[in-house]
Amino acid sequence: MFSALFPQPPIYIALEKSSGSTKVAVVTKKQKRWYVSLVKEVDSEEAHNLLYQLPKEGILLSALPTKEVLVRPFPLQNQKKKDLLATLDWQIEPLLPYPVDEAIVQGQISEKEEKGIALSVRKKSLSAHLEKLHSQKWEPEKITSIPSALASFSSLLPQSSLPLLLIHVGEEEVSCVFAYEGKILASRAIEKESQLRAEIEKTFLSFSAKHPDYSIETVCLLAEDPSYLEVIKQATGLPVFFPQIPTLNLSQEELLRYGHLIGMAIAAETSEIDFRRKEFAYPKPWRRVKKPLLTFFAFSFLLTASFLGWSLYSLDKEKFFIEKSYQALMKNEGKKEEQYAFLTTPEEYLESLYDLQKEIVKRTLNYPLYPKVPQAKEVLAWISSHPEVSGKEITIENFHYSLVSRPDPSNPKGHYKGKVEIEFSTSNPNLARNFHEAISKNNPLADPKEEVSWNPGRSQYKMSFYLKDQTPYAS
Repeated sequence: MFSALFPQPPIYIALEKSSGSTKVAVVTKKQKRWYVSLVKEVDSEEAHNLLYQLPKEGILLSALPTKEVLVRPFPLQNQKKKDLLATLDWQIEPLLPYPVDEAIVQGQISEKEEKGIALSVRKKSLSAHLEKLHSQKWEPEKITSIPSALASFSSLLPQSSLPLLLIHVGEEEVSCVFAYEGKILASRAIEKESQLRAEIEKTFLSFSAKHPDYSIETVCLLAEDPSYLEVIKQATGLPVFFPQIPTLNLSQEELLRYGHLIGMAIAAETSEIDFRRKEFAYPKPWRRVKKPLLTFFAFSFLLTASFLGWSLYSLDKEKFFIEKSYQALMKNEGKKEEQYAFLTTPEEYLESLYDLQKEIVKRTLNYPLYPKVPQAKEVLAWISSHPEVSGKEITIENFHYSLVSRPDPSNPKGHYKGKVEIEFSTSNPNLARNFHEAISKNNPLADPKEEVSWNPGRSQYKMSFYLKDQTPYAS
């Protein structure tokens, strides 16, 4: 029961389907450390049975190829993150070669940076990607991109604090990703049949020109064929290394083959990039929370029943104590037992106490305790809606409300006196003068018997007046 209420860390199942085979990696995160429990590649004939061999509670992941994803930087304009995400489509539309309503756009935003990164994919490309997975009866919960996966994978590397160029050689394309501290800055896909050295050199120069604040210092290569190493060295003139991550307990060959799948899991955990949005949203959003919710409600019911029983017991005990205290009070006030012995409901007790309070007040006080002077909120509402203020070029800069006098035991014949002090600004002296005259005339709140003080300035004005007192006083 408690294991369902407090579930274990999520298990991510990253899948990549190619023309001849399917790769899978099962990844989880425990206590801020990543673990890979399975990496496997099966041929197309075994692929349809693959999911039955994997954890049922796993979160299925997929990634769009680099060629289908556009990566564009855009200015953040000192806006809050939630406001930027709400207007992301509108901000990124001028940067896209196709209408934004034909795309799903996601944003990588950090309020500490001056620029954000937007990732966009055509809806028809996303639809084709899903159809390809549905043919194997796979329904991914999240869809990221190969560039996002590679950038997230780089966060595990010892060199993650340096601007990195990651190059992944896949079955159909070569993905070039510029990343820094696990975040994507730029990406480009290169066809494997092209002049690879020239295209990588062009990509390297393009990334450096677009992001002059970040200098690429080294290249991480994910390729099973070691011949690519020399090609990339010649194209970039930088040191090239194969990834080594001892904490994952994977061989270098496995990292080269499945590193981008591990990156999918990290991206699903740490990145906000998920293209399953709008009409492509995951069709079973309640699947993962159904069991915890049922367990939670069952646990809540038991807990509520326990609290209810304890509360009823406490109420009975408290009621007995209140009755005894009430009886002692009445006896102390000289009341006869028949005046209070038959009270049963809270309303009857309250009414009796109110009557007793009135008697005590009459004996001890001869002045009103509650003033009938306009409250601060009433004054503010009246001023803000006043014809000489509302819709006029007058700005209330400061508002001060105080009760300058009141009756008390040492001065029982005193009266309540409320005072309002206003500071306002306007560039039009006539507006200020009209406002002052309106306050000086008879109105619902200002006391006409008191003077309205007035301190004009160049564009700043101060005014104070007293409020009408309608408190009934004993004669």
